[in-house]
Amino acid sequence: MYPIIWALKHAPCADIYEQMILMQMADAADEDGCNAFLSKETIADRISGDIDPETVRRKWRAMERRGLIRPDKTPPPDRYTRIPKQYRPKRWELCIPFSWWSDAQRERIQQVRDDRGLEPLTPETRPDIAPAPAKASRSDKGKPRPRKKPAKAGGTDSAPSRKLGDPTESAPSSEPSGATDSAPQGPLSVVPRGHSQWPNHPLDHPLHLPPQEGAATLTSQPGEDEEESSSARNPGTAPVDVVLETTDATDAEARALVEILRPEAKKSLGGFIRTLAARGDLAHRLWLLRRERAPQRPVDVPQARRARFCQNHPGNPVPCEPCRSDLTHGGAAAQAAVDLYRSLGDQAAELRPDLAGHPKIAALVAS
Repeated sequence: MYPIIWALKHAPCADIYEQMILMQMADAADEDGCNAFLSKETIADRISGDIDPETVRRKWRAMERRGLIRPDKTPPPDRYTRIPKQYRPKRWELCIPFSWWSDAQRERIQQVRDDRGLEPLTPETRPDIAPAPAKASRSDKGKPRPRKKPAKAGGTDSAPSRKLGDPTESAPSSEPSGATDSAPQGPLSVVPRGHSQWPNHPLDHPLHLPPQEGAATLTSQPGEDEEESSSARNPGTAPVDVVLETTDATDAEARALVEILRPEAKKSLGGFIRTLAARGDLAHRLWLLRRERAPQRPVDVPQARRARFCQNHPGNPVPCEPCRSDLTHGGAAAQAAVDLYRSLGDQAAELRPDLAGHPKIAALVAS
């Protein structure tokens, strides 16, 4: 503990790196500062990788020159000799001055060294250490910060130079202030506007102008071009294909559901539909679509696909235990199960035998 306190509060370190390295060495050292053996790679890793191992080596040499540390000449402890020779790091001794300890602390340290068979510390073996070298002051210290020149109004401070006779150079203009004097390029028109130096103001862009009579209008929806190009590159990933793959919808139902979900998609329509399918909400939206189209029953639905999932509880295969529980408890959930059974028409008992055997469904069929 003594080496850590000395390294943290009293060691004359030249900079923060020396102090961090010395604290890591003090944490591994004995109470008298001996046997601080850590490799430079270990120290660099313990300082959160903020310094390079070679920096640790340079700081070692600097602290050794100033007398903060020195190679340890005491007999090595057992924990050091157990390390294979090819992996043993150098042992250092933290030169904590003799005068730094109090009398009680010094007596304890001398007892510890005597138990290890070491000579007691003396002012000669642990002399005082000179203060840390003064830090070099900044060369601009005390000097006022140079002020930046204010930018000229209307653009940059300097304009690109032009050669005499350059065809792009325009003659001096006598137009009112605010007009551009650059040469027209392409369809740009040089018209003085007063409030802007741009030849064509952004508000004059065709997207901001009201539609003219007889002009063609844009009919593509946001993200539609991206979805079409994506589906062309990756067949089976179109929004309609995602609906057909994850639900039992017919082709017509899938297309109608995609058009309903299109305004809700903020970016990618296909990604939005895949997210709904992953959360189990897509089958519920399909069920809502079918309810709006009731009493017409979906047609041309393959029996295997219709019997694969439960429309009321997406992700649950048929037979669906939650449906039977809904019928038992009653309420809106029970009515939804009844509506689902009715929507299956003549094939209800064949496609949903789990619902057909429930007393409520049996009573409904009997009536």
